[in-house]
Amino acid sequence: MKTDIRTLASVNPNVMGRIEMRIIATLLLSNLVVGCVFFKSTENHTDAKYTKIESGYEITLTRDRFLNSHHIVSALAGKTYEEKYSLIVPRIEGEVSVKGIPNLEKCFGTVDFLDSNMTINIYCLHYENNSKIPFNWNGRYILEKLGKSD
Repeated sequence: MKTDIRTLASVNPNVMGRIEMRIIATLLLSNLVVGCVFFKSTENHTDAKYTKIESGYEITLTRDRFLNSHHIVSALAGKTYEEKYSLIVPRIEGEVSVKGIPNLEKCFGTVDFLDSNMTINIYCLHYENNSKIPFNWNGRYILEKLGKSD
């Protein structure tokens, strides 16, 4: 006598729930394994290029990001693209409060400069619950001049 899932489910209604849970657990575990084995981490580049502008200095930060990481084929291929962010600061010496940096109104922290090194330590407030979220570009960088600069 052959037994199929519908027959089991009609006899014991918990059978279908257990089968669905096993399928979900298997899918979650396989996603975890694939993520650990195939994905490399993306990170900020350690160099930051700066140039003198009228209102101070424009510092360009770069990092690698995954291309379509929500799409399984692209994610498995591990393709990345380079993302850039421009930070405008009034000076590149000492400690600069986030209050002196445009477009970071709901954030707090500092950008610290020492010789040719820069450390970004900024946190922003989450728009729903005001929890503290680290700025994506936090970290240590080595400053490099881009073109002519004072």
